[in-house]
Amino acid sequence: MKIIRIQRDNKINRVSVLDNSDIITIWNDSLLRHSNILNGLFHSKVIICESDSDCRFYSAVLSAIHEGTNLISPDLLFIHCGGKHRIPTVVKSLVKLNVIMRVVTDFDILNDVNPLKEIYEELGGIWEDIESDWKIVKLSIDQKRPEKESKELKKEIDAIFDSITEKILPKTKISEIQNLLKKASAWASAKEVGKSFVPSGDQTRAYERIESKLREKGLHLVEVGQLESFVKSIGNHGPKWVNEVMTKDLKSDPELEAAREFVQRVISDRAEVANKL
Repeated sequence: MKIIRIQRDNKINRVSVLDNSDIITIWNDSLLRHSNILNGLFHSKVIICESDSDCRFYSAVLSAIHEGTNLISPDLLFIHCGGKHRIPTVVKSLVKLNVIMRVVTDFDILNDVNPLKEIYEELGGIWEDIESDWKIVKLSIDQKRPEKESKELKKEIDAIFDSITEKILPKTKISEIQNLLKKASAWASAKEVGKSFVPSGDQTRAYERIESKLREKGLHLVEVGQLESFVKSIGNHGPKWVNEVMTKDLKSDPELEAAREFVQRVISDRAEVANKL
């Protein structure tokens, strides 16, 4: 099977093809198979996020921005990939079909060369253009002292296990251990605060150059770190966090101003992500 997308541009029909091998790549991934990725063929623009919680939040903020105005809500489709490592596969497929898209990822995408390099190149970027600046930013965070060192971390985790009397490890204790483990890496802190964690000076200038080039290709970093950092007054994570945020006034709550600005930037960015035919 092949999927053929035809776009009408005045009197010209522009044709894009997704071959059977590309469809199989998506179909072999159980998560992508049951997603709405191919629905992106029928929208003017697709916003690719890491998780369903990201999609729900950004979509809700977008709706709130246009609520009560005479503006026509953009014809967008928010889709998630179940994690950043699946994003390159989705981008590759949609680019082949000439679908305009934006990719939104947490700040810690900068922690590893992949999938950052894969995503950037699939969007049409040249890795060598940002590689040296990326190394500067990554090294600057790698060299930062984590919130807790191994000895201190072991002591606190041991104390948690010593306090357990149940035969099965309680969920609350699992959560406590997970929160402690996050403090063993400087990148865990970077993910919570984002851009402000980058040292000032040359490192910040390197980050700004990276961010600009990524955005030119349609890849937007959450500069506050992660989704939950937009509203820190709510302490949950993922779906629970989104559910609580939804009770706020997404259109005018001052705490959500950064989120509204971010969404506006993502949808109005002029970067042409689709391949030129």
